[in-house]
Amino acid sequence: MHPEERNRVLLTEDNEFIQELVVDLLSEAGFSISTANNGQEALDLLAQHEADFFQLILMDLKMPVLDGHQATLKIRQQNKYDSIPIIALTAHEEVGTKESCLTVGMQDCLIKPFTPEVLNESILYWIGKTRHQKLANVSPASNDALPQFDHVDVRAGLRSTANNQALFLKLLRSFSTSQKNTLIQIENVQSVGSVDENFSRLIHTLKGVSATIGASKIAELSAQIEMAQKTALDQSRLGTITIQLLHQLENELTASLEELEIFFNQSTPLDVVDSQANEDKNSVRGVDIRQSLANLIQDDNPEAVNYFEIHSQAFATIFNNHDYIQLQKAIESYDFEQASKLLNTN
Repeated sequence: MHPEERNRVLLTEDNEFIQELVVDLLSEAGFSISTANNGQEALDLLAQHEADFFQLILMDLKMPVLDGHQATLKIRQQNKYDSIPIIALTAHEEVGTKESCLTVGMQDCLIKPFTPEVLNESILYWIGKTRHQKLANVSPASNDALPQFDHVDVRAGLRSTANNQALFLKLLRSFSTSQKNTLIQIENVQSVGSVDENFSRLIHTLKGVSATIGASKIAELSAQIEMAQKTALDQSRLGTITIQLLHQLENELTASLEELEIFFNQSTPLDVVDSQANEDKNSVRGVDIRQSLANLIQDDNPEAVNYFEIHSQAFATIFNNHDYIQLQKAIESYDFEQASKLLNTN
């Protein structure tokens, strides 16, 4: 696909788990994805390019620094961005959520966890493309390499990844690693008995990511905690109901992480996924595109930006998600010195 044919999407999302999912799905479909960790970063990225550089913005609502509503208001204050559709991403299902998004200037609102089909339809509708483009192969996937977990619904998780088993395993591993810290924070909150905005964001994020992988019990308890705290007379303190729910959540999350740890310690499916990634990284093609990009960067050739876009899916395989995002940001901001360092150290 030629660079001019690629639809550029700006994903504004502070959670790396959701970033990883959306970047993988949209890259598979041939979109060029830029990421921002909060609304201010999104504004900065928009300012670095021509007004029509991005064809669509995916905007999480609950983010630090500048949230989705605030960022959208600032974007809509600049008439040059009027033609860019903004789609909200949120785990909030309350009445009025979509209306509040439309009020600040967004065009649509997707509730996490959204299926790849829903994401696909919304993006293509607002970009105005025909629906021949698909996010991924949605044919039934084989679950032979996956056990029937007690705390994770494999079928539900695979629906979130368009039946991409490798991506699902990747997300499971990310969940099992990142949520250990969440468990520690939940324990700390219970010990001090008070909460703040960080706690609210923690529970909100947990609700979305757990629903995405099929950990429905964790998602349900997170939603109940979110609601209980919102309706508490003193929202800065843990109420009796919230304390009881947090105890249940702690037990469920602990059991889920233990189950996933056992699976990853004993299984070979991830070895297959990792070996495929290593094969791509060390393959002739992988070495060739990496070297070609390095040559363009060394020559300070602006064509490096287009080259990275064309081969974004391959680079997403060669690098882990964090390093890929850092490389992408460096190249798109023409920080070729930083991009060269990232290429040489990974």
